[in-house]
Amino acid sequence: MRKIPITAGLILTAAIHTYSLSLNADELINSCDKCHGENGISEDADVPSIAGMSSAYLEASMAAYTDGSRTAREYGKKDMKTIVAPLSANVLKKLADHYSSLPFVAAKQEFDSTLAASGKKVHNRYCEKCHTEGGSLAEDDSGILAGQWQPYLLEEMLQYQSGGRSGDRKMISTFKGLTEENVKELAEFYASQQ
Repeated sequence: MRKIPITAGLILTAAIHTYSLSLNADELINSCDKCHGENGISEDADVPSIAGMSSAYLEASMAAYTDGSRTAREYGKKDMKTIVAPLSANVLKKLADHYSSLPFVAAKQEFDSTLAASGKKVHNRYCEKCHTEGGSLAEDDSGILAGQWQPYLLEEMLQYQSGGRSGDRKMISTFKGLTEENVKELAEFYASQQ
């Protein structure tokens, strides 16, 4: 009997594992829903809702975790890079298509109306070009900001501002021109859109 070299065996094992993941899309969706909420609608203020985001945005986000261009914060013992790294592009596409087909539901949350009014002005000046209609359109392929959890958005935007989150050069450039107060105002503006 001919032996398979170790490298070939590892590649074959990885291929079989990836193939099996593609067959268990329902299990993967259930796994995603454990953190992002049933049908991708988060009930955790530190975790974004992913339902209704464009498929292109979701795929790009997962790819950014995989290649390290987006920092993966740890939630309990999990982080997005560890979760998506073993998944094939085909599986990521299936997940993205699934969540993009679901309706986005704005988080019901308290917000500061004075800061939200200031945040609307900041949005219109710095963000509206890419995040149109107040950040509410999936078709922008920039993520839905309107109605997203304020604590999650605030943390992500502060990461952009501090250089802790890499990624889109336009976003990094925009946040260099904003104060921490501007970032807080933006987060309140997006939270106010319910």
